Amino acid sequence: MVAHRWAIHSPVARPWHSLIAQQHAPTVRLYGRGMEFDTCADCGRALDAHDRHIKFALPDPVLDAGQIDAADMWLSGPDAKSSTLMQVQNVGAFVRALLPVTLTDDHVVTYGVWIAIDPAEFGRVFDVWWKPEYQDLALDGYLGNSVQPWGLLGSPVSIAVRDPESIPYCTQSSANQLQSVIADTWNHDLVLAAYWGN
Repeated sequence: MVAHRWAIHSPVARPWHSLIAQQHAPTVRLYGRGMEFDTCADCGRALDAHDRHIKFALPDPVLDAGQIDAADMWLSGPDAKSSTLMQVQNVGAFVRALLPVTLTDDHVVTYGVWIAIDPAEFGRVFDVWWKPEYQDLALDGYLGNSVQPWGLLGSPVSIAVRDPESIPYCTQSSANQLQSVIADTWNHDLVLAAYWGN
């Protein structure tokens, strides 16, 4: 399944992104209680724990703002988790983007993050979001979520549309750490342990 862009003005956000199955590291079979599990020979976790999608419901600045009156928040969908655009009075304007991180042994973890953009740009983004011009959308902003194990909250980032049927992707950053997360291959045990433990 691919993350879709709705062809019409819709209050429903795009379905979540999934990736084509990747090749896995050599496996070890564990048996117990009548069930069979494929596990990674490198880290011992179940193989289905490797190619994951982590979707942040809200930007960290919105969470940090405490109680927000519904009249002060505009969402493109029925709730924050299903929305791809958000504007919050006295907090900021946000666009959802994908941050895929390449892991060792051909695994990928994809983070669904919020990007803080210049509120002056929000009208232009909204105007093209459901139109053919969306395919040319490119923006600069700041990472609106703390992504573990790196942190990265507030790091400058550029996003662009790679697929007109998908939300934008994080493409580059002038911050060395975030650029490394975007471009390099990371130890899958290090990254998975940040969310699923050892």
